[in-house]
Amino acid sequence: MAKRNKVYTGSKVNGVITLVFEDAGKTTVTVDTSTLPDNVKAKAIVHGVYQKLIDSGAGKEMDEFIRKAGGIARNLIRGKWNDSGLDETLLAEAIAAVTGKALDKVEENVFAATDEQMKKWADIPAVAAKMQQIEARRMAERAKESKADDEKALLEDFA
Repeated sequence: MAKRNKVYTGSKVNGVITLVFEDAGKTTVTVDTSTLPDNVKAKAIVHGVYQKLIDSGAGKEMDEFIRKAGGIARNLIRGKWNDSGLDETLLAEAIAAVTGKALDKVEENVFAATDEQMKKWADIPAVAAKMQQIEARRMAERAKESKADDEKALLEDFA
């Protein structure tokens, strides 16, 4: 069976995708997306958005995956491809806890805010501290849930 060739470099520049393979001839495959027919572009968009949402869940627990996918979906609708780096649902939960306001009302404001505004809120010491507390609680819950599985796997590794 032939060894599977590995892509060692890839680029996306001005709508042109280039893959260079690690074979003797450094085979190159290039696609200029501006030349694709509309039906293929439509399918590529659906595939790319789907993959972006799925990728957001890599290595995450279900609740965190749901939050990340929701945040990415909101960003895409607002015209933002890249995440601001802030977990909007975590920020909203922290603001609601600090202010005593209803979470659904706080979420409306946070989800409509600019990245700059969200960063400003996240930098408020009380909000930052509450975000850390919530994250610590979530991590402790995940650790507790996975403890039995981790211990079982450890015992199997050293059986």
